[in-house]
Amino acid sequence: MSVYKTSDARLPLGGIGANIDLKSTRPLEFEHSAMNIGLDVAALEGDRNFQPNISMSANTMSADRAVAGVFKVSYENRLQRQYQFESWHWGENQGATIDYHWPALPDSTLVPTDGLALTIENEDRTRTSGLAEMSWQLNDHVQLDGLCFHSNTDFAFDEHRLAINPQSALGQAAVDESSGQIKQLSFLNVDAKTSREESQLNYTNQTTQLTATLDMKAWQFSPFFSHSAATSITKKPISRVHVKLAPGNALVEFQGSAINRFQFSHSLGLVESYNQISQMRKRLTKVRNRVDEWGLDSRWQATEQARAWWVELGFLHSKQRHQYQRQDVSLSASSLNALPSLDGRWLEPLPVAFDAKFISNTPYWLIPKRDLFQLFDIALPFSDKTESDLLNSYEVSFESIESYFTSNWHYAELEWQVGARYSDTRSAALGTRIGDSGGLRADEQVQRYVKWLPSVNVKWQSSAHWQWRSTYSWALNRPNYSDMNPKLHVNSGGLPYAEQGNPALKPVLGKSYTLSLTHSAEATDIQVLVFQHEIDDFIVEDVTTLDYQGQSFSVLQKNNSGQGHITGFTSSIEWQLPALTQVWRQNRLSANVTQLVEADVYTEFNERFNLEGVSDWMGNVRFLTGNEVWQFAFNLNYRSAFLEHRDRSNNADIWVDAFTSLDLGLLWHLSPRFSVRFDVFNTTNQVLRRLAVADHASSLMKVEEFGRRFMVGLEFSL
Repeated sequence: MSVYKTSDARLPLGGIGANIDLKSTRPLEFEHSAMNIGLDVAALEGDRNFQPNISMSANTMSADRAVAGVFKVSYENRLQRQYQFESWHWGENQGATIDYHWPALPDSTLVPTDGLALTIENEDRTRTSGLAEMSWQLNDHVQLDGLCFHSNTDFAFDEHRLAINPQSALGQAAVDESSGQIKQLSFLNVDAKTSREESQLNYTNQTTQLTATLDMKAWQFSPFFSHSAATSITKKPISRVHVKLAPGNALVEFQGSAINRFQFSHSLGLVESYNQISQMRKRLTKVRNRVDEWGLDSRWQATEQARAWWVELGFLHSKQRHQYQRQDVSLSASSLNALPSLDGRWLEPLPVAFDAKFISNTPYWLIPKRDLFQLFDIALPFSDKTESDLLNSYEVSFESIESYFTSNWHYAELEWQVGARYSDTRSAALGTRIGDSGGLRADEQVQRYVKWLPSVNVKWQSSAHWQWRSTYSWALNRPNYSDMNPKLHVNSGGLPYAEQGNPALKPVLGKSYTLSLTHSAEATDIQVLVFQHEIDDFIVEDVTTLDYQGQSFSVLQKNNSGQGHITGFTSSIEWQLPALTQVWRQNRLSANVTQLVEADVYTEFNERFNLEGVSDWMGNVRFLTGNEVWQFAFNLNYRSAFLEHRDRSNNADIWVDAFTSLDLGLLWHLSPRFSVRFDVFNTTNQVLRRLAVADHASSLMKVEEFGRRFMVGLEFSL
């Protein structure tokens, strides 16, 4: 894998900040046939569920070294559990609807406008994959390469939730006057529920690539073809069951960025504390992606004494298709009322108790039994698609023709590379939207955009240890598929707002400039890179209004009216420390840090806000020590707080808090062919926090605890 921090004209459309060129293995470059086998076992802290990971790779070649192959297979099982507190929406009190408006609180106070919940998410993932790659050197001029990759992943989700609907008419609120934050919410006869969501998803990916290389001395031609198909489907419908709690009181108490209490007045370990089944719902989803590409890469190279140059030309035809289908079905209110009375047949204890360090008073509750639909023989078939199903199903496709030219000149210590990529793309988005008269209508929009993307790269090797590099390039980044769905989706809870897709979204254009300095010596390598990105047609969210079914909604829709500016630097050092003793012979320290001096977005309405999803500071420190027999390493990662999402509907943006993680690893070479490895991930058991932030206050929105993960592995070669 190669990472390009700036755009390269030879690579297709990619990210603005960096492109990643995934490279396959090269079977003919291996020295001899070999086989490696790896066996790993992982477990979450405090859990007796051991998850195996088995991998095998082998390479072989013919006696004349004309035909070679690489084969890899792997099996992995992984259990992930998250304990979390979450609230879906917070907003300023002055904008809350009557159900969530607190008359006794100041207008600027942030109040919850949707559920408050404790959640246990269990994900059991099983993945099998296989790769086969063959190379055939027909003669000195012709080589054929073929690759086939297949992976199959099963996901089983089981989510348990205890939720409160924080309606102001049912409760009282206390505010910390120094910070303007709610510190306590108490409710009488609270509207609360216990719920369970189960699903089984399957994701498959199949990729085939064929490449021929014709080497004609100065000229080299490489025609290629690639086909990739990925499908994600619900093997078993996603089922949701909600059970209302019996009338009672509740208390939620915040303590900074933690939960002090999430407490009910009646014991939730008793069946009589629950009232009735309030919802039974199923959902089917199917996502299909297909990419077909073919083209030609060519290279001409010549050398003349100390001067060298080469030219590359290429062509690519690409078709991408994304289909998303969703269908929901629910038990009607009359059918829910006709269900047998709630008793012990409906509920069961939590399989794993809620256990998280961010809450001091851990509650206990009962959850609906697994697959109540089958247990009580409740028929809930999928039939005709509803209005919601049609609005949330869509198809997006891209068809592009691209070509590129790049040329390189090398003279003494100076090297120039100049290129350009031409991209002509046709996009089409097909979906369903609400018409002017209120009914549904099919909507298809087709658009075409053409861009020339230049790139310039200059490198100066001023001495044996110092190198300067400067680049200027343009790159395109296509919009997300889901944003191009022409749907109109009305929010069902909290403040009244709707989301509308925009099939007319254009790609984002990034213009990047970098300047780097590298120093390489016997024991140290140091690099400093300064970068600046100017982003045109940046996708931002706009707010309009809509009258729908007699109610006025704020409608959120994305468009290309933004302008982004990103400036910063990244620096790294790798230092080979001197040997301390015979035991501590190999000592290596590496570190890198990235700071964004500016990462802002401007709109045509003179708005200015932080770029979403980007931290101002990111860093990593890795230390490795040991000798030829054993090695120990620690890896410390840090990133500062960043804006995750501008919540235009609630006037409270969502920020992810600063996060630090520590991983430890120990490797022991028992012999040249056999080694043992022990790893601890998230050693300090850090939690991930999200905050709702407004002009005058912030409130805890979500906190997640993943736990420590331990892994023991064996690896041997044959």
